[in-house]
Amino acid sequence: THTEQADTVLTLFEAAKRLKVSERTLWQLAKDKAIPHFRVGKQYGFSRPLLMRGRFANASLNKRKQP
Repeated sequence: THTEQADTVLTLFEAAKRLKVSERTLWQLAKDKAIPHFRVGKQYGFSRPLLMRGRFANASLNKRKQP
């Protein structure tokens, strides 16, 4: 249903909170195409199932920490 679909999409704020990173860090990862996302106008959306699997987020976050 529509409610179930809405529960699987996170805003930038919600996704950053779940991943324990700043909104700016997550925005930069999305901008660099290092984390799966989609855009609707100027808004970023993130698939909760993809983020919670961690394979994209962990690799991307670790990559960003390197000098």
